[in-house]
Amino acid sequence: MRDPYEVLGVPPDASDDDVKAAHRELTKKYHSSNYATSPLSDLAQNKLKEADVAYNEIIERRADSHLEELFDIRYDIADTGRSAYPQIRTALYSGELDTAEKLLAAEQNRGAEWHFLMGRFNYKKGWLDQARQHFEKAVELEPNNREYQRALLHMEEGGTLSEHDKGKRRGECCEYCDCGCDCGCCDCCDGCGCDCG
Repeated sequence: MRDPYEVLGVPPDASDDDVKAAHRELTKKYHSSNYATSPLSDLAQNKLKEADVAYNEIIERRADSHLEELFDIRYDIADTGRSAYPQIRTALYSGELDTAEKLLAAEQNRGAEWHFLMGRFNYKKGWLDQARQHFEKAVELEPNNREYQRALLHMEEGGTLSEHDKGKRRGECCEYCDCGCDCGCCDCCDGCGCDCG
C-alpha cells in the first residue's frame, strides 16, 4: 500500500482535523453517487476504499503513538513519585477524555484531588450521579477547598452540562475559559473566580 499520508494528500505532520478533512473531501469526490452511470465507477470505488484504508491507518498509528506517550508519562510519574494531576487537568480542560480516563485509572493516590478530577471526568461524560458522588467525597476529604465546594454546589443547583462540557474546547465557549491564568478555575463557564489573577 502507498503511504497513507500520500493517499490523503496531507503531510505527516498534518493535524487530526486536516487528516479528517482530507478524508472527507476524497469521500465526497469518489462517492458512488457521483459515478453511478460512469465507466469509472470501479476506479472510483477503489479510490474510495484506498482513502478509507489510509485514513484508518493514520488514525491507528496516531492512537498507538498517543498510548505510548501515555505510558511514558505514567512511568515517568511512577519513577519520580510525581502526581499525574496536572496532566489529568490538562486533558479534562482540553476535552481529551480518553487520556484523562487512562491517567485517572493509573493514579495510585486517590485522595480529594482524585475524586474531584474523577467527578469532572464523569460530569463531562454526562454521568451526573457519579460526578456528584465524587464531588461529595472530594469535599468530605478537603472541606475547605473552594474549587471542590464550587463543583459540588453546581451539582446541587441542578448540574446541567454547559457548552464547555458538551465537547467545546477551552476558549471556545466563553471569554472566561481563556482568562490566561491556566489554573482551570473557569469551572465550565461560571467565570474565572480564582485568586491568581
